[in-house]
Parts: sequence; C-alpha cells; structure tokens
Amino acid sequence: MRKIIDEGDAQKLFALEQRLSDPDIRSNPEALAEILHDDFQEIGASGRYFSKMDIIRLLKSEKEYEAYVIEDFQAIYISDDVIQIVYRIPARVSPGGEAYAGSLRSSLWLYTGNKWQIIFHQGTKVSK
Repeated sequence: MRKIIDEGDAQKLFALEQRLSDPDIRSNPEALAEILHDDFQEIGASGRYFSKMDIIRLLKSEKEYEAYVIEDFQAIYISDDVIQIVYRIPARVSPGGEAYAGSLRSSLWLYTGNKWQIIFHQGTKVSK
C-alpha cells in the first residue's frame, strides 16, 4: 500500500524539479552537483544513458534554454527516504523558434540525511 505523500515533501520536490529546468541552474555545475546524487543516472528521451558527470558537462554547454512548465505533478513514497515523481511537460517552442516535443517524466529522489537529491530520471517523448 502506498503511503500518502507529505505535502511539505511534495512541495520541496516540485521546487527542486522546477529548479532543474532553470537555465541558471542548468548551466551551473556547482548547483547541479548539489542537486544530483553522486550515483545519478538518466535515460534520456533519445534512449541514451547519462551519468551525473555526463549531465553536468552537457548542460554546461547547452545553448538557449527556457524553463519549462510542469503539469500533472504526482509524488509517491517508494520508501521513507525515496520518492518517485511523475509529471508531464507540454510541447513548447523556444524564444528562438526551436520546437520541443512534450514529454512524460519520472524521477527518483533520495533523502540523504540532510537534503533531497535526484538519483534517477527518465524522459519519454509524447505525441500530444
């Protein structure tokens, strides 16, 4: 049986997920290193695997990025110190005219004793 998410934890994790879409955070290796767990892994919408260092390196060189909107945010406890987040990002167009497909996202957040850190993320493109 799933444990109902504490509203405070849900708000913290929503804010952390939103921070990961902030261009200032995405381009700041120190800020990313604080949010990403050392064992972080990502499976991108491309099907490629990324480690923490891969993501820090890629995002540091990312060009023209605009924060995205998080919709249909849901959070559930997997255990006392792990929360799964699921949400949707609608299709969007950057200020420079680049189109981004919508996607479904899932993240696992681990409470390390004094803070929440993301340990796994996967994004899947959707047609709508």
